[in-house]
Amino acid sequence: MNRTWQPSGRRSKISTEIISGEYMPTFGPRSARPPTPEEDPAQQAEERVQYRALLAQVGQLPDRQRDAISLRHSGLSFDEVGRLLGCSEDAAKMLYHRALKALREAVQKEGA
Repeated sequence: MNRTWQPSGRRSKISTEIISGEYMPTFGPRSARPPTPEEDPAQQAEERVQYRALLAQVGQLPDRQRDAISLRHSGLSFDEVGRLLGCSEDAAKMLYHRALKALREAVQKEGA
């Protein structure tokens, strides 16, 4: 039996936050890992600066691209992202990849 996700009569907290514009992404466990003793404190500080700059760039993306990248990096599949955003899986993929392209270009522009 093929079971697919069907929306219940109520919205999830995340979809309510996305619709209201209150959703702020957390980019997975890599950002929460404790530093190891052999890591250089200067390197850690630089990584934090780069991470904050990346979050600022994510904040500059159009709403739907920002939502797509945030949801995808929170562990959802493209199908789930599309359902939450009210679009097809292919449209969710396009939003995500356009967001990545915009972020790459912004980072390259900032570094130049």
